[in-house]
Amino acid sequence: LDGADLVTGDRDVTVVDDGVAPPPAPARSGRIGLSAGADVPWRWWVPGEPSVSAHRRAVAVP
Repeated sequence: LDGADLVTGDRDVTVVDDGVAPPPAPARSGRIGLSAGADVPWRWWVPGEPSVSAHRRAVAVP
């Protein structure tokens, strides 16, 4: 979103309350593939959610 203001809606992004409570304990991990900010835990997901992809280890290239 590159600095988009989610309150004013100046970038055609809408934040709505769908009535579903947030998960009690979301999972998180470090960022992937970044040289700066990799230590900041900004990768979030809901454990057990079927739409979340499982982690796959990279294949070593000879």
